[in-house]
Amino acid sequence: MKEKCENCKHCHTYNNVHEHSHSQNHSHNHEEKEEINKKEVVLYITSIFLFIISFIPILKSFQKWICLGVVILAGYDLILKGIKKIFKLNFEEETLMTIAIIAAFILGEYPESCMVVLLFKLGEFIEDRAIGKSNQSIKNIVEIKSKTANIIDKDGTIKTVDVETVQVDDIILIKPGEIVPVDSQIINGSSTLNMSSLTGESIPVEVCVGQNILSGSINLNGSLTCKVQKDYNNSTTSQIVDLVNEATNNKGKTEEFITKFSKIYTPIVIIISLLVAIFPPFFLNQEFK
Repeated sequence: MKEKCENCKHCHTYNNVHEHSHSQNHSHNHEEKEEINKKEVVLYITSIFLFIISFIPILKSFQKWICLGVVILAGYDLILKGIKKIFKLNFEEETLMTIAIIAAFILGEYPESCMVVLLFKLGEFIEDRAIGKSNQSIKNIVEIKSKTANIIDKDGTIKTVDVETVQVDDIILIKPGEIVPVDSQIINGSSTLNMSSLTGESIPVEVCVGQNILSGSINLNGSLTCKVQKDYNNSTTSQIVDLVNEATNNKGKTEEFITKFSKIYTPIVIIISLLVAIFPPFFLNQEFK
């Protein structure tokens, strides 16, 4: 028995260390990503400043080199990815952007080359910000789910159990400050509930005996004895989280389709561009310009 306890203790310690290590790695990665984002924003702002001053008449003779600086500062990562994908014959959006940037620069259209980089990077920043807000919203929704519930046994004893083990018709106690774990009906007590996480309404709602309350609500003051109406999987918070996850997965499928489509679309555009560039000069005696 002692050996078993020591093994359990060892496993528990290992799990704690593993979770702590995972948390540290996640925190480190998040901080590193934020640092990279700040660096990219600084480079982007610097690039915009250089792009603007490239139009000053006194600096017109240096416009080529100023624009080259803009392209390198704002789009060095984009161009590197694009060149690698060109050699691997992996035709995606980075490939097309890289070809457009280099081609515009070779043709002497320096401002256009800069605009391709700057607009593409702006789109990336907006996309990253939207994804960040979406992830934060999902995180906030998940946090409205309670992990435990206080079950009242037939003999009146109160046990704290995993919310997933709660069944319909169980009697639970919801203390002040706790989140309503599952959809229930009040059989004893009265209180006010904060339902802003569900309805967006900031004004607390008064509840009393006989009323149904939704999981995810926060009990503000009085203790409530309730009869469970729905189990964990069928309660309001679980359904909300499931809908959000489903929407996220659908978005992923859409992005996956766009990626697959770009692998077909990009080489077609490149081939058409080559034909437009080569056919008139060689077969119609037109100039390359």
